Amino acid sequence: MPSAPLLADSFPAIGILGGTFNPVHLGHTHIAQNALKQLKLQQLRFIPTAIPALKDQPSTSSLDRLNMLQLALQSLPALQQQHMCIDQREILRGGTSYTIDSLQSLREELGWDDRLVWLLGSDAFAQIEHWKAWDRLLDYCHFAVIARPNCEQDWQGGAAALWQQHGAQDWSELHATAHGRIVMLDIDAPNIASSDIRQRVQQGLSLQHLVCPQVADYIAQHGLYAVTH
Repeated sequence: MPSAPLLADSFPAIGILGGTFNPVHLGHTHIAQNALKQLKLQQLRFIPTAIPALKDQPSTSSLDRLNMLQLALQSLPALQQQHMCIDQREILRGGTSYTIDSLQSLREELGWDDRLVWLLGSDAFAQIEHWKAWDRLLDYCHFAVIARPNCEQDWQGGAAALWQQHGAQDWSELHATAHGRIVMLDIDAPNIASSDIRQRVQQGLSLQHLVCPQVADYIAQHGLYAVTH
């Protein structure tokens, strides 16, 4: 694995937002829209997991999650849509999805010139030492950590060690090298959780202001998350 190369402005920056997206909600798309602008990304890829390593297996099929994600992206302004895409590599690979595997696969595909920026919430970053090969992830990408409501940023353990060694003062540092830096991203994301949405469906409550109308319609039409007897 080569050291992080210094890059000219002509090289693109690619953002990555992973997750189960079960279902995708307005918090996800809000983060994507703002990261695209703040980090001056050429592209943002959504990578849905097959089976998450640290969460329960999704109750809906990969196809349903992909379809909802596609609907959510189609609901965004056309100018933003053209810079976003769905990357199915984890679903196609199957089994438990690990970030390190996807990063290695992306580097095999893209080479080492492109800047890769993995977006994650501060709550996830706080638990980074539970991720597979957590201490090697920044050999392949940058981290952009989004503050989550009610989540303390007094890092401990692996998160503290990574921040001390790789923390950046400004997002522009991500554009200097292809990987190896961590930046805090100031995005006022709505406090929405997919688990709360699933619970609201079971209770027959509205999903307004939580998911886009197209995703709400898809959930209703396909009977997703409903209580089964």
